[in-house]
Amino acid sequence: MKNRLFYFAACVALTLSSVSCSSDDGGEEDVDFPVVGKIAVSGAYNVYSHGGQGWIEADKIGIYVLSDGKPQENLPYAPSEVAKATAKEYKGKTYITYNKENYVTDEVTLNPSSELSAGFKSGDHTIYAYTPYSAASKDYKTVALPNISVQEYYASEFMPNRKYGFAYASATTSSYSAATVALGEFKSLFSQLTLPALKCPDALAGKTCTKIVVTCDEHPLSYADGATVNLATGEISGTPLNSITYNIPDGLVVNAGVPAYGRPASLGTAYMMVAVPFKEGMNYTYKFALTIGGQEYTTLGKPKTGFWSTDNNLNMKDIAGIE
Repeated sequence: MKNRLFYFAACVALTLSSVSCSSDDGGEEDVDFPVVGKIAVSGAYNVYSHGGQGWIEADKIGIYVLSDGKPQENLPYAPSEVAKATAKEYKGKTYITYNKENYVTDEVTLNPSSELSAGFKSGDHTIYAYTPYSAASKDYKTVALPNISVQEYYASEFMPNRKYGFAYASATTSSYSAATVALGEFKSLFSQLTLPALKCPDALAGKTCTKIVVTCDEHPLSYADGATVNLATGEISGTPLNSITYNIPDGLVVNAGVPAYGRPASLGTAYMMVAVPFKEGMNYTYKFALTIGGQEYTTLGKPKTGFWSTDNNLNMKDIAGIE
């Protein structure tokens, strides 16, 4: 009997010792709380580089929920309403347009696109959302970013390809409620850089531009592949790069000038994304190296102020043409 009592006491002491170690020595218990109800969320996506039509069918969203218990990580969501795209043919090319009557610029419900959905647990809840969704992302502090160090000309719409964009939003809520949690407007992490029709020597008329390399000696414009962002702070982690390579597989042809109107030869518009905060980027000097007809030509300048460079668009209108 004494032996059994001694054994029981020893087990209790061992258990208490192990609990004490896990709390006093910095260990964390694997505690979770049951989900007591779904969290309804809504958001709006009206970023300049994404287009004025708002949410589109291609938009996919990732959602994280932090509260008491284990985090709910990278749940795939999609907007409940999207703008309808229309394909139109013009001079042998296909362009995508949106009817203004079908724009989805207001805040709409975001729905889970899998069996998993955000739910209430215990305590205050912080919700982080981002787009485009990346299945490889795990922790909200290390969400994968698109690789914008190498981009490609996008002929279907007058904007950068949306795969180079990134936007995010957040909100907080507490106890269970059937009310929708509004994430508000998604904020763009990057800025659009627009290189409008660039003046060229008449001798280049008819020649093709196949690549544009954008550089900025003083500041990073992109990050090497594998960069991540902390959704709580907007801080990017990765290897900063001072350049972006913008490839044009089918080439942009330098148009001949119109002598009667004094118009010089010019190269068509290029749209790209840069990992630069808009206000800071307005003060940067950018250099453009264009490969035209197999030869490299350069120009540089700052974005045009005023109405041209608004809504996160660094517009290089009126910079010097190439010679």
